[in-house]
Amino acid sequence: MQKNSDDVCKTWAELVSTAKHGNQDGFCHVSFEDAVHKPTAWPAARYGLKQRGELKPGHFADVVLFDPETITDQATYEEPLQPTTGMQGVFVNGVPIIEASQPVSPDRLPRTLPGRHLRCER
Repeated sequence: MQKNSDDVCKTWAELVSTAKHGNQDGFCHVSFEDAVHKPTAWPAARYGLKQRGELKPGHFADVVLFDPETITDQATYEEPLQPTTGMQGVFVNGVPIIEASQPVSPDRLPRTLPGRHLRCER
């Protein structure tokens, strides 16, 4: 997949950049659905991560709520840890981490954070 020379490789915002700008700049020919599938269902299937990668009853789910028209990546090479703006909510295994575009206060988070390291199960 070719990228516009103005794009930067950013861990936090690669999906945003691909999904939002991919088809607009003529360099990246990927649908919005494929841009979401690439970092979710595809690696879950590839690495044998059972009950992951798809929103189905009984599956674990990390969910990002956003409007593809307003979400914007802020990260640059100089400041790569800038958060993406425009995310209305982020839930990790059902626990809110971002609400109304703001990080949830640490005193509202559970003692044990909801995410965990996953190992390949193939």
